[in-house]
Amino acid sequence: MDRTYRKGMKFGLWFAPDSANDFENWLKDADCILGYYQTLGVQYFKIDGVIAVTRKGERNLRRFFDHVLEESDGEIVFDLDVTANIRPGYFGMVNVGPIFVENRYTDWFNYWPHRTLRNFWQLARWIDPVRLRMEFLNNARNTALYQGDPLAPGAYSPACLLATVLFSSPLGWFETTGLDEPFVSEVAELIEIRRTHCDAWFSGTILPIGSVPDGMVWTGFLSLGVDGASAYALVFRELAPSPEWTLSLDGISDREVDAVEILAGDGTAVFAKRAIRFRIPQKLGFLLIRVKMAQQPSVAE
Repeated sequence: MDRTYRKGMKFGLWFAPDSANDFENWLKDADCILGYYQTLGVQYFKIDGVIAVTRKGERNLRRFFDHVLEESDGEIVFDLDVTANIRPGYFGMVNVGPIFVENRYTDWFNYWPHRTLRNFWQLARWIDPVRLRMEFLNNARNTALYQGDPLAPGAYSPACLLATVLFSSPLGWFETTGLDEPFVSEVAELIEIRRTHCDAWFSGTILPIGSVPDGMVWTGFLSLGVDGASAYALVFRELAPSPEWTLSLDGISDREVDAVEILAGDGTAVFAKRAIRFRIPQKLGFLLIRVKMAQQPSVAE
């Protein structure tokens, strides 16, 4: 524990509350978590194994969360794993904490980056993206399982894998010792860009843009600054045949684009009045840009 804190990190634990008899032991479980917090300083708990099949069970589970949050003055953070079974999260308990959306493994042949992007894109309409834990994996594992699949994880660059979850709270779901150097260097570069800019894009309003991801379209996210003077756009070309796509700002901002800065990815972004034309030459590529908006035109009296 001391070594963890010296490294500037926080310690988290996996915890499965007792689902038996509609969570009748909810107070015992709550006191257990509070004990870890009070004696060891553990603040982060991934909640897993939940089976809430009745309204009574849901009420007791709510009591469990509310008691812990109240007794810790909100210092304890719950990650609600909503992967399987009947688990309140983005349905019913959005306010409890971040939502751990999925466990996907190449071992199980059920991880496709475009599906993760699809889940994230659809949920981002209703939940602040920073509260969504979304995964990216080591795409060099189990490649034989995906042989011949044009949307296989191995078809994406490591940077693009991270980019699919960049506007969420990303989870690198892998053993770091199993990563090769190109993966580490690509991901590390994009992580540094995220650290520099994420406060700005999370302070804005993040909107899904383009089409619903299905592996064949142009899609992405736009973060519009609260002052309307700046924005960030994260755009993906999946297997879309055209290398170009235009983002119209009509209905999004009443300002024209003044300047565009490319932060990451391969391609170009050119502004023309109230639109930005993206060009990404390679399929399964992305662009992350920062946009400066023109000043509001004066209103004649």
